[in-house]
Amino acid sequence: MSEVAARLAGLPLCADLAPAACAALAQLGVEETLADGTLLIRQGQAAMSGYALLDGELAVERRLPGGGTLPLARLTSPALVGELGLLADVRRTADVRAHGRTHVLRWERRLLDAACALGDASARTFIERVVAQVAALNARLLAQIGERSIPASSVTAPADPAPAEPHFDHLRYAALLKPFEALDETTRAALLDATDAQGLAPGEVLHAGGSPVDGIAFVLRG
Repeated sequence: MSEVAARLAGLPLCADLAPAACAALAQLGVEETLADGTLLIRQGQAAMSGYALLDGELAVERRLPGGGTLPLARLTSPALVGELGLLADVRRTADVRAHGRTHVLRWERRLLDAACALGDASARTFIERVVAQVAALNARLLAQIGERSIPASSVTAPADPAPAEPHFDHLRYAALLKPFEALDETTRAALLDATDAQGLAPGEVLHAGGSPVDGIAFVLRG
């Protein structure tokens, strides 16, 4: 087994793969060595690949609209990085750069897709496991959202409520958002039930610069 294949075997997704399968996956990728500070993934860029961190460390940070960066994570080898790029056309949500000298293996989505189409069992097994890992992460996030939601019974109604606004069909408009496109109506409804829909007055601040990041917002109207 080559050194790259042996390092791939250290990935949780590849831990139980046969040495020949790890060797096949290694041949489908391209090795890259990054100097300290080199940008591997750029925030906002179209994702067309995924990476195995074979040796070294990667720093993940998000560039903020008002300037500055927010450190999100520090990844150490072995690790899978940017795996969504192996599955779909998405935009990168953060910068990922080398922290010290770093060694990675880059897989192009189109090449893995071609390998799967040609019946490469190693590529197909790997992609299926990546899909399962992403699905499990989504499930955990949805569960966390549900745990953070506030029961309606705990909300005290105002003494003199303002006149109700005309009904706005959040479920209908959520289906137009790209992150919701692949979800069925039942899942979209469950996700919306676990979130807090609110209206903002002109000039009202949604996220203040320097405030803790504790969630995301989807703009449905306005």
